[in-house]
Amino acid sequence: MGRFRVIITVFLLLAASIAAAGLFTYNRPFKGDIPSFSVTRAIEDIRVISRKPHSVEHQLERIAVRDYLSSRIEEIGGNPEVFEYDDSISNLYCRFEPEGGKTGQYLLLTAHYDSRFAQAVLGDTVYSYGAADDGYGLAVNLELLRSALSYRNEWKHGLKILFTDSEERDLDGMRCALARNPELFDNVGLVINVEARGVRGPALLFETSPGNSKLLSFYCNHAVHPYTYSITGAVYRLLPNFTDFTLLKDKYPGFNFAVIDDLNHYHTDRDNFSNISPKSLRHYGEQLAPMVREYLTSDSYPAGFFSASSDAVAFTLPGLGTVLADRDLSLLLFSAAFAMYCMLLCLAVVKGGASVSGMFRQALYVLAASVMLLCAGEAVAFVSARIAGTPFRLVSTNYIKGDWLVTILSLTVMCIAYLAVFLRKRSETGRVAEHILGTMLCLLAFSVPMEIFCGESFFLSAPVGIAALSLVFGRLRYLGFLPMVAAALIVTTFAPFVFNLYKALTIGSLGIVLFISFYYIVLIATLVWHFLTDRQYGKLRQRKI
Repeated sequence: MGRFRVIITVFLLLAASIAAAGLFTYNRPFKGDIPSFSVTRAIEDIRVISRKPHSVEHQLERIAVRDYLSSRIEEIGGNPEVFEYDDSISNLYCRFEPEGGKTGQYLLLTAHYDSRFAQAVLGDTVYSYGAADDGYGLAVNLELLRSALSYRNEWKHGLKILFTDSEERDLDGMRCALARNPELFDNVGLVINVEARGVRGPALLFETSPGNSKLLSFYCNHAVHPYTYSITGAVYRLLPNFTDFTLLKDKYPGFNFAVIDDLNHYHTDRDNFSNISPKSLRHYGEQLAPMVREYLTSDSYPAGFFSASSDAVAFTLPGLGTVLADRDLSLLLFSAAFAMYCMLLCLAVVKGGASVSGMFRQALYVLAASVMLLCAGEAVAFVSARIAGTPFRLVSTNYIKGDWLVTILSLTVMCIAYLAVFLRKRSETGRVAEHILGTMLCLLAFSVPMEIFCGESFFLSAPVGIAALSLVFGRLRYLGFLPMVAAALIVTTFAPFVFNLYKALTIGSLGIVLFISFYYIVLIATLVWHFLTDRQYGKLRQRKI
């Protein structure tokens, strides 16, 4: 293999890894306030809100937080109301009309003001201070309200703000509001709920109401630095968590935002003021402030505007931002990937020395290996939980010190083991062709149920299309570099997805992470091999290793 190709390979893979890592947690420098959103004021609100735990077990402290929020709304220019219910539950509500008078539509901002009650963490009983969950939501909504009132003379719609109580117990505050004060939700045309399932990272749009095609279009067109994966809605339904938005999403169109990084802080005493992230607060503001302004000041959103019969597909890609597509386009992309796969299969069988039977045999080998990795990963996660003394849960195993080290070591061992096997079997071009074709076949097979039940399969079918395209056209003169470009593109595009999946599911789903990562590793390794050896189906430019 040429030394120049080795240098190019190392450079491109390193550059791709850096590009991917830079978007893992929306890692941009914190540059202070923005004109429409003061991070400084939001931080000061959180400082007060998180002085003490204020869960359902802390009645006086919870009332103190509620009274502080009420005073802040009054200071901003509102006349808040307290709605008290049984079991010492009380919600805080305020409505704002345009300067010209009442309106027919309202934007509803929601967050909850109670912190998490007692949690058992590694044998200790701890209480959350509620700095992120849901100090972020309270402070962000207060700042959105303050900013919105500065252009109230431009409003075409009204604004409502609702801070609920006892969300952490069983969404009690929102349940009471819906059951006993349904008038609070009259003429609500759009809901924005702000949450936190961690303390740092990007403010992720992780859930919308059903029929979200117009909602996602609105979000992508008006949010600055949008960050979302439409598949997160399906993932969230697997998690043992609910928010106030759970009770609203089937009744009113809207969005649910949260940070998800560092779940070990979630619902513990580590969710305190010293661990908040100004960058995360800024990202909430960058996205939400322009969305709030657009809705309030435009007459383009009449009653029922955001109701739609179809869901859209959205995903955030490094360098490209958030890409929006409808379900038909997603199916078209899957079809294109399948078509490229068929072209590559024909080329490999006719001119590359591969066979269909060999492809199926390799598919079974790859599938068996991935299932073994799935089981091994879950075994490692289970043992890690037992050693740490924390309960093992498939989608929420917390409080394991060094969980990152365990995950990185597991991925490293998987890569080394696979490469050792691959390098022993690489001597025949036909066998390598069968190997990558079998891997692609597995990914396409997994894509079918994803298309049926989730409406998209981008993170499974797109790598197949990218790899197949590079191998089909890489055999042409002067295009032999395409497999390496495809390998780098797969690293850049899909590593952040795996990272966010891991952050959402925790080390309890290490096996799932290894399962998905294995298929990416197989594609990347075989594409790099094709580039380094300059082997192309049809033997246009064969070169000895």
